[in-house]
Amino acid sequence: MPSKPRPDSSFRIHPADSARPSPRDSGAWLSGAAWMLLLGLVVARASMLEILREPFDPSPGASATPRGAGAAAGLILDCLSLLPAALLLLRRLIDPDFRLIAAWTAIPLLMLGAWAIASTLWAGDRFAAMVWGTHLFSAAIILWTAAQWCRSWMRLRLVGGVCFGLLLAMIAHSSVYLLVDVPELRRNWEQDKSRILAERGWTADSFSARQFEKRVLGAEVFGFTASPNAYASLLVLLGFIAAGALIQRLRDRDEPGWAAVLGAGLIAGAWVLWHTGARTAAGTIALGTVILGTSWMLRGFLSRHATAVYLAGVAMALAMIATIVGHGLRHGSLIHESLTFRWKYWVGSWPTFLEHPWHGVGWSNFGTPYLAHRLPEAAEEIKDPHNFIVRVFVELGIVGGVLLIAWMLVMAWQLTRPRWGVSAESEPLNSRRDSFPQGSIAGSNSGDPLRHSLRRIAGIALIGLGINLGAAIDWNSDAAFIFLEIMKHLLYACMLMIGLAAVALRSTRQASLDDRPAPWILYAMLIGLAMFFVHNLVDFSMFEPGPMGLMALIAGAAIGIRRKAPEPAAPPSRWGAALGLAAVAALTLVEAGLLAAPTAQAEAMKIQADQWLRTGKAGLAADEYRRAFDRQPLDADCLFMSARALQYAGASPARVLELLDQAVQANPMSINSLLFRAETRILAGFSPALIRADFDRALALNPMDLPTRIRYALWLERVDRGAAIEQYRRALSLDNRYDPAEPKRMTPRQREDMENRIQLLGG
Repeated sequence: MPSKPRPDSSFRIHPADSARPSPRDSGAWLSGAAWMLLLGLVVARASMLEILREPFDPSPGASATPRGAGAAAGLILDCLSLLPAALLLLRRLIDPDFRLIAAWTAIPLLMLGAWAIASTLWAGDRFAAMVWGTHLFSAAIILWTAAQWCRSWMRLRLVGGVCFGLLLAMIAHSSVYLLVDVPELRRNWEQDKSRILAERGWTADSFSARQFEKRVLGAEVFGFTASPNAYASLLVLLGFIAAGALIQRLRDRDEPGWAAVLGAGLIAGAWVLWHTGARTAAGTIALGTVILGTSWMLRGFLSRHATAVYLAGVAMALAMIATIVGHGLRHGSLIHESLTFRWKYWVGSWPTFLEHPWHGVGWSNFGTPYLAHRLPEAAEEIKDPHNFIVRVFVELGIVGGVLLIAWMLVMAWQLTRPRWGVSAESEPLNSRRDSFPQGSIAGSNSGDPLRHSLRRIAGIALIGLGINLGAAIDWNSDAAFIFLEIMKHLLYACMLMIGLAAVALRSTRQASLDDRPAPWILYAMLIGLAMFFVHNLVDFSMFEPGPMGLMALIAGAAIGIRRKAPEPAAPPSRWGAALGLAAVAALTLVEAGLLAAPTAQAEAMKIQADQWLRTGKAGLAADEYRRAFDRQPLDADCLFMSARALQYAGASPARVLELLDQAVQANPMSINSLLFRAETRILAGFSPALIRADFDRALALNPMDLPTRIRYALWLERVDRGAAIEQYRRALSLDNRYDPAEPKRMTPRQREDMENRIQLLGG
């Protein structure tokens, strides 16, 4: 019979009247601060959309739009994610009873993040590789920290409460958007359509304008992510965990009010999920439900034969991948139309991978290299292949792909191990082990369990709210907008506290944090994670900072609850913790000083330059964009924006071309810079050979771009009629290969006009 684990003395409550705090008192305070900051940080990032650059370039006379969390905010949050790990390592140094577990799954993920940052050296868009690579590395830190912290059922319930609270916050956000924001957006579009199109440089019949109008009128629900499909994958993940908490409440015969809150949240979440229009979500929900039920019924068998089941699962996954690839190669399609489009993305990704098989094209640099190989039938200019495995292999090569596979195998192994020597149904845990020392800042001076628990719950929500307000709100906007945003975020914080209470509190009569075993929450987390990965085989939420951090928290918590800290006969050496703490401190200094600080300064300069450009001070804007590049030389887009502002200012073509030459040199993969330089050379009367070189290079990078090919042909009519005819014929041939329902297809009138031009040119 397995022995009962010895209570972890490092989590004892020490007498409040102690004359002097002991190392264990200080250690408990450090752990408490670490987990509150960890949960608050994950909450904040999961409830905001982080972007690399603004989606629309400013222009003179255009109205300013509120900014969200940019690259600088993301890098600062990455630095902040190191602090909980540092606090736990510091506790290990001062508290001899505190142990660290072997969270091996974090090691390949840390190496993958480091390799992604290293890809800055060879990426085209080096700024994107640096920023998103740092986000990936910080997710590995979160996973390791969560695994060290989550060693009790109470803490697992807290993670479950955070997940349900985030689900409620997303429901509130989507409800406000659908019921309040969408009607207002539609009215604004109907009244100011021409002005909005003019500010963005679109014509009414352009593809960009039609897509924008489709999104406005279609009321697509994005939530805090970049797409409805990404949002749906998060809703499914959080929904499974909420369902697990509901089943656990029913199984424990708790007060029916808790189950009612959880059930209402699931129903409302299903309503929001329906509005995303994501069909993949229906499949993952059905598959996950079947797996969850089967796993529960066979839990004894799975526990006794965990290794065999793990190997069978790996073999099954490989067989499914081989079947899908074989079907696609044989038929050129998959089962459904939307899956067929994904297949076409993956087919175009294969030659992209072969160009740089070992090190890849650079992290977050898939978009431009892929364009040279995309199939004409797949007209969308995607930035992600809609498959996280394909993306890693293309962007980070075989090295990155092997690290990804190693991480997934190790993580699956640790997540599916039986709990250490204890029945998940009967393990007695003392909630006091998870308490702060009495009299501490985060603890309760009164000893009132309700007050103590509510302080914890409110503390997590307030930390998340504070980070979110600082990073996600544009404080330079008008007062009315800021007020509304603050009210929205306060609503999200209230939803988070309700979710935490519904999962983490024991009952209304015993209002303390619940330390009873919660196997259903654990199983739901495992199934939710599995479905999240399945969803990301056809979508792309995996590496967005918010979803990625949330995934790391859940995976780390599930690993931590299954592991036992080592208890050697002799006190272990603390040199490892000291070295780890030194490494974390060094990483924090490097990230803050070399990455976050210059990026924040450059971003502030770009914001000022945008404002000057909108108010007609284009010359000042050009200088400020140039200064921003000097401060953050990885961001070649600053040079492009500076050249653009100089053109607005009426500067000589020579000055504009000087900046564009530097922009192309800084990022040879920038199609916008090449086309801008070609147009500037046309206006300045440069040699046709130089103009053709720019157009040819741009079309080599994006050969399926019909507007550019047509623009090139129009110019060629003046210098080389034969070449113009050839470009027109290529454009018609490409258009013929588009899907009949593709919005990018030329209209019959456009095709007729092109055929007439070919005849007039003698073709």
